[in-house]
Amino acid sequence: MNHTTLPPYFRFLLDTENGKLAVEKCSYKSSGAHQLPEDTSHDGYELKSMDMVRFIYQTCGWDMKSTYRIRGIAVPDRDMVVFDLTTAYRVTKSQSNENQ
Repeated sequence: MNHTTLPPYFRFLLDTENGKLAVEKCSYKSSGAHQLPEDTSHDGYELKSMDMVRFIYQTCGWDMKSTYRIRGIAVPDRDMVVFDLTTAYRVTKSQSNENQ
């Protein structure tokens, strides 16, 4: 997704029953809305919510000392990206260092 298509506001949606996490475009009035930084010239962003990360790790039974990756699937007609938490894979230190 290039920076011209990034929404100014987004929210996280979590479906623990089906193991899905989504990042959805929304309005500033939407419940749970977060605003992207004004500088949107970067190719990517890290969206963080430590409370949500802890909750996902606990819900999925993941090792808190490990890092996991999940491929996001764009759903353009819903203005969202969906992540299937059940397909997460643990990243080793060497893999993590390659991505930096």
